[in-house]
Amino acid sequence: MLIAEGACRLASEQLDMGFYVLFYFSEDMTDNYRKIINVVIMTSFGFIILVFSSFHIFGILGAVAPSSSGGVNLYEGTLFQVLYPSNWIKEDIPLVRYTGLESLPEVAFYVPNQNVEVIISTERPGNVPLSEYFSREVIALQDSVTGYESVGSSKTKLGNVTALEVSYIGSMVEEGTIYGQTKTMELVTIFQGVSYFFIYRAEISEYSKYLPAVQEMIQSFVFKRA
Repeated sequence: MLIAEGACRLASEQLDMGFYVLFYFSEDMTDNYRKIINVVIMTSFGFIILVFSSFHIFGILGAVAPSSSGGVNLYEGTLFQVLYPSNWIKEDIPLVRYTGLESLPEVAFYVPNQNVEVIISTERPGNVPLSEYFSREVIALQDSVTGYESVGSSKTKLGNVTALEVSYIGSMVEEGTIYGQTKTMELVTIFQGVSYFFIYRAEISEYSKYLPAVQEMIQSFVFKRA
């Protein structure tokens, strides 16, 4: 701290000396030269002020700008709330269901013109441990997903509650013809007697691109009440 103060004082003294020297020499100059020197000095200080102001403004913008390029919207349901990218399409009570076990799709979020989606479903499974319920879901997925190929499973969090995660690859099928592959990440948890399925599904080529936005959605997920 003392070193910094000493440096500041030294810089101030040198700046004052510089002004004194400029003023001294300017006394012997013609009026035109003095005018030129004054313009140069004023222009230099104006540039310094502009640069520091720009750094300050950019610093503020960087601190408050949302990480998603288009900002975020809030979805607020009966049981939970979650933030989602504002340039995604929201669908209440979607007709599709990607869980292996029975569940009720509550809301879906789609990337326009892309096979990329997040669907959140719920169910009331009764008094069952999460580990057992998760095992049932994985077995049901293996039986129902065409071309199921496990990528892995792990322990994670959803709404600050312990959740279990499974990732897998499946085939895209239309009228019995396989035309591509998708990668799916599914989080399963139970909170106050309600099971929650947070599912991110995308074509393999697009999966990594949108994963950061989906991870932000997971981090923003909050339980309300059951």
